[in-house]
Amino acid sequence: MNFRTLMWMLLAGATGCTFSEGGPFAMLETATLDARLVEAPGRAAGDGWQRLNTDYQVRFDAFTLDTSGLALQRTEAGSGG
Repeated sequence: MNFRTLMWMLLAGATGCTFSEGGPFAMLETATLDARLVEAPGRAAGDGWQRLNTDYQVRFDAFTLDTSGLALQRTEAGSGG
């Protein structure tokens, strides 16, 4: 086996596990979400109603969020301490 073949085999072996599907590194058991709807200036129509730019008015009585998963899209590196 020549040097070039050996290097290609080492390179392919080293990257093989890099491109395989990974597993979770943590599990979130409990979370709380606090969300608010901020009214745009001049849109309040009174009693919880809001004016839309089409002259309609809407009122949100409840908001429900159901999810089967959570994906972390972006994070900043911490100090590690």
